[in-house]
Amino acid sequence: MKKILLFVLCFSIALLSSCGKTYTYSDVKSGSSIQEIKQSLGKDPGKESTDKNGNEFITYEDCPYLGYKGTSTYCFSDDKMQFSKWEYKNEDASKAKEVYDKIVDEKQKKYGTGKDTQSEGVYMCNWNEGTNSIALTCITNEDTTVVTLTEIISANEGK
Repeated sequence: MKKILLFVLCFSIALLSSCGKTYTYSDVKSGSSIQEIKQSLGKDPGKESTDKNGNEFITYEDCPYLGYKGTSTYCFSDDKMQFSKWEYKNEDASKAKEVYDKIVDEKQKKYGTGKDTQSEGVYMCNWNEGTNSIALTCITNEDTTVVTLTEIISANEGK
């Protein structure tokens, strides 16, 4: 009986510890394979597709990033991630701008000050890090309120 209780206790602890991690958009590493992305996010994508050039795409809904849930899409060529995109939509323009500002702060800590441009209802910031490029946009107008973060990874990275 003690062995059964010990087994149940150990199994429960192992199960709880594996379920405790919430994977996010930022946990994904550049150059990862499709299988590595799926494993790092801990679930199957909501959508998988291939374009006419053979590039594969996987998409996750409700993917958390910096405390906000958005849609993340990953593009692969030859089973190596080429770029990722995280998109946050909210009808509240001030909330979208808040998300944009939070991402700018997070990226500036890692990459320094990006090239920032603004016009009425459109905010953009770009960072170039070696062969990688990061583009962040926030569009807040009457038709669209969306924040999009795109991270482009050079096809030559790691070769």
